[in-house]
Amino acid sequence: MGNSKGADEVRERNLSVLKLKDKNLEDIVSHSSHVSVYKFDADSKQWKKGNIEGPLFLLRRSTAPIHQILVMNQLDVHDFVLDITPKTRVREKKPYLIFRSPNGVIEGI
Repeated sequence: MGNSKGADEVRERNLSVLKLKDKNLEDIVSHSSHVSVYKFDADSKQWKKGNIEGPLFLLRRSTAPIHQILVMNQLDVHDFVLDITPKTRVREKKPYLIFRSPNGVIEGI
C-alpha cells in the first residue's frame, strides 16, 4: 500500500511540473522512466542517437492535439514533443516505437 501512495505522489508531482509547460494538459495517460530519442538518417539509412533522453510521458490535453508524447530532456533544455494526430504514423518494432510525423521525419524511442 505504501508503494501506491508514493507512486501517486510522484505522478502528481510530474503532472504539476508538466502543467507548467502546457496549461492545456489534463492527464498523464502513461509514462516510462527513461528513453532515448533517435532520428533516422535517410541518406545513410542509419539511426542516429539524438541529444534527447529522459522520462517519457503520454499526455492527454484539453485542446488539439488531444494526445502528445513528451520526453523531458535531461541533456538539454529542449524537450521532445510529438503531437499525435490522425496523420502521425506509429509502428512498434520491439523494443522500439517508431514515429513518422506528417512532415516525413522518422524518429524512434
